Amino acid sequence: MGYRARIEEFVVDPEEVKVRVKEPHSSASLIGKMKPDEKWRMRTFRREDGVVDYLRYMVGYYDVDLARYKYGRILSTEPSDFLVIDSIGCSPSADWSMGQLSGGTDIHVNLYINTTQIFYSPYDGLPVPGISGLVAPYPESHMVRRQFSLKPEIYVLPGQNWGMYLRYKNIKFSMKCPEENIRAFVRYTIYDGSDGLIALKLLDMGVSIKPENIDWYRRMSKEQEPMILNEEEKKQTIVQNKKDPRVVYGAGKKTVKKRGKSKE
Repeated sequence: MGYRARIEEFVVDPEEVKVRVKEPHSSASLIGKMKPDEKWRMRTFRREDGVVDYLRYMVGYYDVDLARYKYGRILSTEPSDFLVIDSIGCSPSADWSMGQLSGGTDIHVNLYINTTQIFYSPYDGLPVPGISGLVAPYPESHMVRRQFSLKPEIYVLPGQNWGMYLRYKNIKFSMKCPEENIRAFVRYTIYDGSDGLIALKLLDMGVSIKPENIDWYRRMSKEQEPMILNEEEKKQTIVQNKKDPRVVYGAGKKTVKKRGKSKE
């Protein structure tokens, strides 16, 4: 029980990735797979030939589900786990290991929870490749500094599936590049056991999930515990007295019968 921070690193070899996002699907096949609250978007983005540009921002990108690439499965939280994601990033360029922004910089990462991607276009609500490595570089170096902060943090509730996509296109490693791979990372904190339950309480209260707030709630609960116990003791005493035939209630006070007389 408790909370623990983790940094998950992914190293992708582009030579092993063969899946590229193709042209947009037809409206009929795509709309059937969408949720009811998403279908309204489709009316706005239908072309004259009836094809929906739902994936128009990602056409031509290589699409890598990093958890499946590394572990062969999706990531999921346990029934007692509460997960907080506070930072993500990826390589800013193909030649990042040379300290140069060359070889292509069209590299992005995007989080997803269950079937919902986190980052969408603010203009039309369509999914985008994600956050560019130019603003969220990993590893960070002198050539490019982090300009993106994941605020507010992303919460993954107990029992939910989650993961991260790496998307890139038009990259070519230089001949002198020592590492021909693309890297990405995600940093998160897992609250499990009693801390996971406290995290859910804080979420209901509208309080951000942080270690210091978990400790604050625990202290507050301990301070209130004697008051709760005192109230419970009072209730138990009243119940016991009501079962005692010697106790008589009336006029806002109680008296105890003793040898035929009442003694206040």
